Amino acid sequence: MNVAVKNWMTGDPVSIGAEASALDALDLMVDHDIRHLPVVDPERHVIGVLSIDDLRAVLPVSMRSPRHPSLPDRERIKEWQVGEVMSHAPEILRDDVSLGDAADRMADRRIGCIPIVDESDRLVGLLSETDALRALAASIWSEEVAGRRGNARDLEGLVRKLKHERERLAKRLDGFHEAERQLSADQHDQPMDDSERGADLREVRFVERLDALAAQRLEAIDRALDHAAQGRLSVCDVCGGNIPLARLRALPGTTVCVNCARDREAPIEPEEPFERIPGGRAESGRPELGGSVYTRFGEGQLLRVVPFGTCRRCGDVEGLHDFDQDAVVCGSDGCRRQLTGVRDRAIVAVGEREVYVDPAELASPAASPYD
Repeated sequence: MNVAVKNWMTGDPVSIGAEASALDALDLMVDHDIRHLPVVDPERHVIGVLSIDDLRAVLPVSMRSPRHPSLPDRERIKEWQVGEVMSHAPEILRDDVSLGDAADRMADRRIGCIPIVDESDRLVGLLSETDALRALAASIWSEEVAGRRGNARDLEGLVRKLKHERERLAKRLDGFHEAERQLSADQHDQPMDDSERGADLREVRFVERLDALAAQRLEAIDRALDHAAQGRLSVCDVCGGNIPLARLRALPGTTVCVNCARDREAPIEPEEPFERIPGGRAESGRPELGGSVYTRFGEGQLLRVVPFGTCRRCGDVEGLHDFDQDAVVCGSDGCRRQLTGVRDRAIVAVGEREVYVDPAELASPAASPYD
């Protein structure tokens, strides 16, 4: 394959420092559902790689499947450091190397991943066996099925995978809730000293964190399945263009393509004051909330104007103004991470769907630029 490895690598991968605990590394792997962690120095130069197999081989606890260890197991392994377990001086590749060369290197060295670095040798991505297999599958698929038909089948496959993941997450959430109920019952029925009560409190908070992470992922999947049911899973709500399958896999709840997401992060020029005139319309011709409006998607009803941005965990979401942080944060329940690339978006009901458009594009029915 002549395509560059940067087109298939996992960008901005989760990483860890050599001085961190192996317990923290295991928690990261379980939280992000990954099997490898690049180990970096403060300048993000790669100094090692840690795999789940490395942890299984060294840590004195049972790890038949990647999961968060119990409290007793956590006490037994808390002193281990990443630097004591990782593979030192790993294979690394530049991001402009061909995918074929990278796959050959992985096969020859029998390694499960290769950290990808830029011209300054700083970590920018990670190519795993899964990434390479996906690239191979995509290459074979593109040779067999061309154009829109192939894209439709890919989307159908993605929807099936998301449905299966949703079932697994729902079961996991049920397990978290049962664990919370059991801990609460134990605290109520059994007398405890301060140390026991503190240990149970830590476990309750740990379960609550897992619960919130699973709920956020579930919400993103539900948004994706809703978009798929409306036939617009791969349609950008801003420009109407195509959202690549790789982006949909990484951010299943996204509603915008990567170009529109980048546009949001560009510096925003201040708008002229928005003055109201008699009759309820602004000088720009934009209607009041609830009024009729023209967009590139057709005539509709202006529902609301909201801040919209990108959350590293939940994808592209509506935001909320957090006055304590003086910032726009993720509106998903339990997240509240600060959003990047925040822009105002007008939400317009066009027929049976809602679309997101730049408020500056709105026009009144009396003077539509889209005729």
